[in-house]
Amino acid sequence: MKTTVKLLASAVALCIVPATYAITPEQALANLQGAQQFSHLANKSYSTAMYNEHLANLAKGNALVMHGPNSTQAIDASQAYDAALKRVAQTRQDARLGRLQVDAAQFALRTAAPQKLLPQLTPQPMNVPTPIVQSVPQKTPVLPNQLTPQPMKVP
Repeated sequence: MKTTVKLLASAVALCIVPATYAITPEQALANLQGAQQFSHLANKSYSTAMYNEHLANLAKGNALVMHGPNSTQAIDASQAYDAALKRVAQTRQDARLGRLQVDAAQFALRTAAPQKLLPQLTPQPMNVPTPIVQSVPQKTPVLPNQLTPQPMKVP
């Protein structure tokens, strides 16, 4: 794994060099694919280390409960747990390195193969259909039947 890290680190270093040592787009793409593979493997390794740390933690807890804190089984389980924690830290660093390499390779690919600029287009008028004039009948408001005032009878 260390050889792979060195190989990918040197490949990524080639991606971040002055323009006189520029790489071709094909080389940049190959570097990106290699960095993605390394990052994938590093993430899998980190995930496995986290799982193993969880199992070691459970085994340590079981040994402490079953055999007591000063037993050889509990001491061995504690040492295995400490080793699992160190492995998690190492694989976490590898996973970070993998992400950095992918980012660097993506940047190198963008700089090796610059995107073509689209020519400036002049705006064209839109074809809007002409409105057709239609007569809309006016609605007269409908009022409820109004009562007309009736004369009152006087006594």
